Amino acid sequence: MVPSLIAAELGWPQLTVAEEVARDGDAILVRRELDGVTERWRAAGPVVVSVIDTANDPRLPKMKDLLAARGAEVSVLTPADLGLAEDSVGASGSRTRVVTADRRPPRPGPEIVTDDDGEGGAALARYLIDHELIGDLR
Repeated sequence: MVPSLIAAELGWPQLTVAEEVARDGDAILVRRELDGVTERWRAAGPVVVSVIDTANDPRLPKMKDLLAARGAEVSVLTPADLGLAEDSVGASGSRTRVVTADRRPPRPGPEIVTDDDGEGGAALARYLIDHELIGDLR
């Protein structure tokens, strides 16, 4: 949804669900696989492109780089730094605002079910039903 909303907001075309992205002059080319069919799309820029998780093989950072990133300074850019007029981003800098923010609740520990008394299967079924992972089979 987010790429489509961004494209609508900007009034730009969109190329979504891309597995491969390439550039040909000012045009953007994408290849995508949908329901066993290969589609190839081309759009003149600017364009919003979204890719799927198989579009890239990410490099994993080394521990040294992770530790260095913890202490790295975060750059803050103003609209002027980006070549934008101050009024182009609104008075507050964004149309969104944070209403509340709460810490994520801690994850519960694992629930271990033993089958010493022959009730393991029933306990597992109750757990799956209680957590709406399967429907009540009764």
